[in-house]
Amino acid sequence: MKVRFVERFIRFRLAREEVEQLLQSGSVTLKMSQKLQFSLLADSPDCSIEHQDGRLIVKIPTGWIEGWDQNDTVGFDFELMMTEDQPVRIVIEKDFPCGHDPDGNPVAARPVKMQPPASRS
Repeated sequence: MKVRFVERFIRFRLAREEVEQLLQSGSVTLKMSQKLQFSLLADSPDCSIEHQDGRLIVKIPTGWIEGWDQNDTVGFDFELMMTEDQPVRIVIEKDFPCGHDPDGNPVAARPVKMQPPASRS
């Protein structure tokens, strides 16, 4: 998994094996060290982001990734509020080899804009 940070933007790129792991187990983690880890969890009805003991955790709805390894959806692009006035944009993408159109030209697909489910009170 590749993780990129730019200001209030976090981008996760998953290799095919990591997409399959996310589908099978509901999670994938990049361990930089015992004190620094990045995790994606697909086990929640809502989207959230949290930080615990050196671990950044992004949670997304399970429904978003159903069949993701078999479809043309490149990824998911959404915003979460860190605080009242601090949104963070999160992009989760497949890091697969480029596809090509019938003429052999590369196809530049984009992540799907998603709206996080409304939080339940």
